[in-house]
Amino acid sequence: MQATAVTSMDASTFDRFREIVYEQAGIALGPQKEALVHARVGKRMRVLGLTCYDEYLDILESDVTGGELTLFLDAICTNVTSFFRETRHFEFISREMHTWLEQGQRRFRFWSAACSSGEEPFSLAITLLEAAKGYTDVDMRILATDIAGNTQARMTAARLVIR
Repeated sequence: MQATAVTSMDASTFDRFREIVYEQAGIALGPQKEALVHARVGKRMRVLGLTCYDEYLDILESDVTGGELTLFLDAICTNVTSFFRETRHFEFISREMHTWLEQGQRRFRFWSAACSSGEEPFSLAITLLEAAKGYTDVDMRILATDIAGNTQARMTAARLVIR
């Protein structure tokens, strides 16, 4: 079976894809992201057997179920995750936790947004538990969310209580 070549994407179609991403996910894709959109939308098109970006755009805009929109956003989003990714962030929150605990704060609420499959909120939980070691009556909650439809962390809440 021979692969069918995908046509190029014109500027107005690219701009419409950018608008949909912004309207639906709040993600602002700059003009420099054309190659990314071209490649990732091209993968969806190959799955559907399409060769024209405008044809895919028509399918996307006429999708009443939202299923293709979800697959489109999943394709556009960069789903990168790992434990203790961006180490400086965890070092920062550890220092802040020590300060807050020393000042007497015992109730904490954290939101881990765009956390893909959940490694970041688990890393945050580990960091918080280590920072709170030796303290009692600490109530910490982490809300972990991600827009991607194929992630386990879509809307997960964890409650950590140290007594």
